[in-house]
Amino acid sequence: MLDLIKFFPEDEITVGILLDGEYERFNLNLRDWAKKDYIAQWKHAAKYSLKNREVSAFIKNYENAQRHVKVIGIYTIIPEEDTIHKNDLISEDGKDFFITESFVFITENEKTFITNKSFKKIKKAYGRTFPIFYFDKNRIDKFYLYLSDRVEGVSSWKITEKDLESILNL
Repeated sequence: MLDLIKFFPEDEITVGILLDGEYERFNLNLRDWAKKDYIAQWKHAAKYSLKNREVSAFIKNYENAQRHVKVIGIYTIIPEEDTIHKNDLISEDGKDFFITESFVFITENEKTFITNKSFKKIKKAYGRTFPIFYFDKNRIDKFYLYLSDRVEGVSSWKITEKDLESILNL
């Protein structure tokens, strides 16, 4: 069995996530989080979704959002029974998950929500349909509550419970 997430030996930042038998590579941003911080967050997300059967996410590139609104890439983990497509997609044992790749706007500063500057900047660049999520890295489970249970995004695919459990061995 292949691991869901794999580090490539050529450098510290190249990571792959298993997508239909092939690793889709991405690079970690180590400016604000260390490799160990990403691994801890991924394990937290895996445990959270496995234990609670609720939506969580692997963060693939974190940037500190204390002073500005930042865009972070995520892989949302969606229990198959929570999707709006559940009638068409549920596996025999009902324990699979979907992963969708997407990005979200975050802030770690509550004042962002009472100023127009951030909203105007995002609206100008992306239109008016992109919400800003409050992000507290010490209460990451609260961030998961914002995430959609829709199987959509840049890409999406199905994984098994065992695939998700492989994260706990990183």
